[in-house]
Amino acid sequence: TVNGEESVVGGALMLAGGLIMFIPLAWVRHVRLKPAGKEQEASLFAAVWILAIVGIFSLSLSKLPSYIFPVFPPSALLIGLMWSRAMEDSKSPSLRTYGVAATIAAGVLAMAMFVGQRYLPEPIPGLSVALSLMGGSLGLGTVVAAVLIVSRRTKAAFAALCCTMAGFILAAVAFGLPIASRKLAEPVEKMAGVVASRAAPGEPVFAYTLSPPQPALGFYSGMPVPSKLEASELRSAISSAKPCLVVAQQGRLKGFPPGGKLLDRVEPFALYRFDK
Repeated sequence: TVNGEESVVGGALMLAGGLIMFIPLAWVRHVRLKPAGKEQEASLFAAVWILAIVGIFSLSLSKLPSYIFPVFPPSALLIGLMWSRAMEDSKSPSLRTYGVAATIAAGVLAMAMFVGQRYLPEPIPGLSVALSLMGGSLGLGTVVAAVLIVSRRTKAAFAALCCTMAGFILAAVAFGLPIASRKLAEPVEKMAGVVASRAAPGEPVFAYTLSPPQPALGFYSGMPVPSKLEASELRSAISSAKPCLVVAQQGRLKGFPPGGKLLDRVEPFALYRFDK
C-alpha cells in the first residue's frame, strides 16, 4: 500500500507485524461470519476493521506507511488470540506450525532487506545501512528461532522472534523512516509551500510526469494539482489555462513544453510559470 522507496520501510513493518503469514491463519481459525459468542463477535469486528483500512488506503492515490498503522491493533488482537489458543495446549501441532511459519517469514524478510537494495530506482544515502541493520536483526532472530524450534522449544522460539521484531522495528523507526522522509516527504512538502506562495489567486497548477505521482502536492498546497499529465496533455492544458504554474521533476523533462520561466527549485522538483 505504499509507493517508491517508502514501500521498503512501510512494507517491511507490515511483514514484521506478522500480517502476511499470521492474519490468514487467524482469520481461518477465529473469524466467523455468524459469530456464536462475544469472542467470535470481537474477532469478526477486528477482521472487518482490517479489511476496511486496507481496502480504503489501497484505493487511495496517496499512500504512506503511516496510513496503515490503524491495522496494527486489530491484527495484534487476532494474532494474540490465535497464539493464546495454541499455547493453552502446548502439545498442539498448530503451535509448532505457527512457529515455523513465523521463522520462515522472518528469514524471507531478512533476505529481502539485503537483496532489495539492488533494485531501488536510485541510491539513497544512508538507506543501505538502515536496511542492513534491519535485515541483520531479523537474520539473527531467524537463526535463534530455528535452533529453538528444532530443539522443540517452540514457546522460546516465539519469544525470540518477538524480541527480534522489536529490534527490527526500532532500527526501522530510528534509521529507515527518517531517511525515507528526508528523501521523499520533505521535498514534496517544501515544494507545495513554494507553489502556494507563488500561485496567484485562481491560477491553475499542474504537475508533469512526476515519479511516483505526488498527490501530496495538492494536499500541502491547498489547491488541486493534477499529477499524471503527459507531454501532449500538459501542452493542451497550458494553452487553455495561461498563465499557470507547472511542477516538473529533474531527470523527467523529456517533452517538457518550452517557454516556461523557472521560478524556484526544491530538489528534485522545479517550478515553472507559463505566461500569456
